[in-house]
Formats: sequence, C-alpha cells, structure tokens
Amino acid sequence: GLAAPTFAQDGLSGSDDSSSSTTQSGDENENETETETETEGSSMSRHSGRIKDRIAERRAQLEQKIEASKAKRAERLEGRRMELCQKRQTKINQLIQSSSTRAKAKLAVFQKIQQNVKDFYVKKQLAAEGYDAAVAKADQAQADAIAAIDATQALNFDCTAVKDSQPGQAISTTMKARHAALQSYKNAVHDLIVL
Repeated sequence: GLAAPTFAQDGLSGSDDSSSSTTQSGDENENETETETETEGSSMSRHSGRIKDRIAERRAQLEQKIEASKAKRAERLEGRRMELCQKRQTKINQLIQSSSTRAKAKLAVFQKIQQNVKDFYVKKQLAAEGYDAAVAKADQAQADAIAAIDATQALNFDCTAVKDSQPGQAISTTMKARHAALQSYKNAVHDLIVL
C-alpha cells in the first residue's frame, strides 16, 4: 500500500513493527523510483541534448537570416539615400552659387565703403593715429573674404564623391568660414570709418 510520510513514522504510529514494515516498503519504492529516474534522466538528458542542438542550429540559422536582412536593408537605404542625394544635388549646387553671388555683392559693398573712406582721408588730407594699421587690417580682411568667397564658389557637391556620414559637412564648414571672413571684413571697415 501507501507508505506513511517520514514525519508520520517518527513516533506518531502506535507500533514499532508497522513503522519498520512501512520503512522497508518505502525503501523499496525509493529504489524503484531511483531506477526509473535514472532511466528517465538518461533519456531526458539525451532528449535535452537534442533540443539544445536544435536550438543552437536554429539560432545560427536565425542569426544568418538577421545578418542577411541587415545587409539587404543597408543596401536599400544606401540606394534610397543615393537617390535622394542625386535629386537634391542640383538644388544644392544652385544654392551654393546663389549664396556665393550674394556674398560677392556684400563684398562689393564693403569694398566700395572702404575705398570711399580712403578717398575721403586723402581728399580732406586727414591724419589719424592708427589709420595705416586700420587700412592694413581692412586690406587683409578683404583678401581673406575674397579667398573664402572663391573657395565657396569653387565647391561642387557631387553625391558619388561623398563617402562621409555627413555629406554636407564640407559645404557647411566652407560657408561658415566665408560668413566669418565677411563679418571680419565688415568689422575692419567699420573700424576704419570710426577712426
């Protein structure tokens, strides 16, 4: 029959004979269970090993699919990105040229002002302390502004030549340098006027 639990055998039963017979049958049941467990354990470990192998195999297959999918997606994105870039390439080059034209117009205004100030000093025969240094500074700033405008005008954005993750970085840097050079020239002309 059924064996009593071990805590029930520790003094709760009325006779020593029944507890010993229960213990003997309990030991036999344990031995049978251990043998069944060992047999089941070895078949379970074989089954478990096969499952682990299948999992590893399937994981490898999925990882390959994921890598292939990533490569395909990157290729598509690169293609789309290139298409968008080529659609915008003409517009970008037009913007570069029009901004260079505007910068040349500003430069011409500053040059005219600088020349008028120089002519005024000569015509009125004025002499101010620091005038020559201010003229030299304005001339240097003018040369820098002309060089920056020429560099910007020489830019030609080409999608196929751009390999950087930020294709507009070179244009942006050149435009900022041109803007700073024009600003510096404007300030130098202003300093020349206030002498």
